[in-house]
Amino acid sequence: MYTSFFVASLGLLSASALPHLVERADSSSTASTVNDTQILQFALTLENLENAFYSMGLQQFNESAFEQAGYAPAIRQRFVQIMQHELTHVQFLQSALGDQAPQPCNYSFPLDDVASFVSTSFALESAGEAAYIGAGALLQNKSLVTTAAQILAVEARQASWVSSAALNNTPWNGPFDTPLNASAVFSLASAFIESCPSTNPPLIVAPLNTLTLTPSNATVGGQVTVAIGGADFNSSSIPITNSSATPGAAPSLQGNFLAYYHGINVTYSVIAQDNTTTVPSGIAGVVFTSVVSTNETAPTVDTTLSGLAVLSIPVEASDDNSFN
Repeated sequence: MYTSFFVASLGLLSASALPHLVERADSSSTASTVNDTQILQFALTLENLENAFYSMGLQQFNESAFEQAGYAPAIRQRFVQIMQHELTHVQFLQSALGDQAPQPCNYSFPLDDVASFVSTSFALESAGEAAYIGAGALLQNKSLVTTAAQILAVEARQASWVSSAALNNTPWNGPFDTPLNASAVFSLASAFIESCPSTNPPLIVAPLNTLTLTPSNATVGGQVTVAIGGADFNSSSIPITNSSATPGAAPSLQGNFLAYYHGINVTYSVIAQDNTTTVPSGIAGVVFTSVVSTNETAPTVDTTLSGLAVLSIPVEASDDNSFN
């Protein structure tokens, strides 16, 4: 089943597109109670993560490692430039926040080889782009909207370059990209965060049940096995605004649906008794997914049962890319 976010609109496009994923900050807050400082603190948390990733990854894999992996020298040099961008974003947000800036967390990146570095880079850039799109509707200071758009554009260009030049895939998803809110993005980012300083300002996120799709590289028409695990992070390790928030026990999957968030649309596939589902047609590029309890209405906080998993649906140069 396919639902247009315009049909289920609840206000501004980014908020209407994914109302619960964009507006939800934590279990006790709504979009109207989230202030600009909290949004910038979350943005800096993501930029710290990206900065640490490129710093650690490029220290681990030198020019020779990239060459042995089959990459031209310019590929690593471009990653160095991306690292420079992320460091600049960190420094800018630190300056803007002053003594309210969160410090870097403790990170763990499962980088076994250069290929895993490249694929993780694409995942982080795509999540960062979605975070900035989602945050735009929540910012009250319009000058900050412009600044966020400037960073968003760079994140999108970086994701496009990694996808096309480094991964030899499509440079875009389609006519629209997908907005996500803090909790949704953090369900992806938290996989790389072991803990954050207890003195950091609390983040506007809530724990969500982890979602795993197997195989992770499934595409249209392919079958995936859906699994839901425990909380994506522990609030005792990462300060959040509502430290008592928990996602609850992992629900039964049978009879629920996998929701595919792509651009301004959401598509659903039913989860079978054996916890499998078939990836539907009509989606392309980076597609965010979560388990939901109904396909009759746009997903809400109450009907969403998991955090996110990501599918990357190939787009051939000869494909109709008027949708995603």
